[in-house]
Amino acid sequence: MSAAEQVARLRGQIERANSGGPEISDAEYDRLFHELQALEAEYPELLTEQPHPHPGPGTHPLYQMWKDHLDTELVKQQARAERRAVRARELAAWHEAWRAYKARGAAEYVPLPKPRWWNLLGWARWILRLHAPGRPN
Repeated sequence: MSAAEQVARLRGQIERANSGGPEISDAEYDRLFHELQALEAEYPELLTEQPHPHPGPGTHPLYQMWKDHLDTELVKQQARAERRAVRARELAAWHEAWRAYKARGAAEYVPLPKPRWWNLLGWARWILRLHAPGRPN
């Protein structure tokens, strides 16, 4: 068998293994691939312009999907971090304004009235009376 026929046969076997043909072991695939590399090194005129039958790292569709998913997750995390930073800057600015306001002596804490259950019932009655069926709103 000539070298050109051997290269064609090896490329065909490797291409079938890459495209989901009959499964071969990793050791067998590596043996075929190294044999093809040796023949191409020995006979450089047999090299073609076509891409090499071995797809190389990072070209599997599942890897691409996983990488795209990680990229979108990274973008989401960066957006969350930016929102947190904006909130932190806004909070710091509000805190500084409050400290300045308090330093002038204008700040006064006013206790809110403690909610009582009967106050809540009054509000509930008022709401129910306002939105009772058959009554105009």
